Amino acid sequence: DKLRGAAREHLINYDTMTVLGDCQSSQAMAIYYKLFKEEEKNKAFEVLLRLIKQSNNSMDVGILGARVLFHVLSDFDETELAFQMITKKEFPSYGNWIEQGATSLWESFQLPGDCPESKNHHFFGDIISWFVKRLAGICINPNEVNPNEIALKPHFIPSLSFAKGYYDTTAGKVCSYWEKDAPDKIIWYVEVAEGCSGYMLLPKGYCFEDGSNQKELQNGRFLVV
Repeated sequence: DKLRGAAREHLINYDTMTVLGDCQSSQAMAIYYKLFKEEEKNKAFEVLLRLIKQSNNSMDVGILGARVLFHVLSDFDETELAFQMITKKEFPSYGNWIEQGATSLWESFQLPGDCPESKNHHFFGDIISWFVKRLAGICINPNEVNPNEIALKPHFIPSLSFAKGYYDTTAGKVCSYWEKDAPDKIIWYVEVAEGCSGYMLLPKGYCFEDGSNQKELQNGRFLVV
């Protein structure tokens, strides 16, 4: 609390809800690490969206900002924007790496024609966590108490017709796979190892066949409407 208080005192302009540095990294990190109070978050997030728009909806972060930027966007129901930023073909983006022939994670984002110091690097590797946690929706140990507690919270975005991911817990594998069966219907397949507990939560605007949007964690095939 003392450290958080010092950061709030010295790093935040409360007139604009802008973090010192006035950049995507500082703004996203302050939101992610809960420097803002609950009643301040929406205004702070609006600042982040403005910074992203100023960069032509491109990521403008280093390795620390990249660890949190896309997670923050998903926390505020902007997973589609995050996906577009990740996959766009223009520099800088992960999609631009692929355009340049990358088949692995590079050390840095390079303009076409430049060569990174390393083409097998972990610096920007948290994107894998975002794919599993946000698109497949597999959140491990959400309350930081039980490593076998699972929250399944997938994000169904317009740009994807399906997403699939798995995670090996200490109790066994957890798998989440969803696919769009029609414009207004999604089939969600869930496999969980015995010994895992938790819940399944649908995003806003979606529900299970019985009208609920949350269920106890369980194996099965679920119709989402």
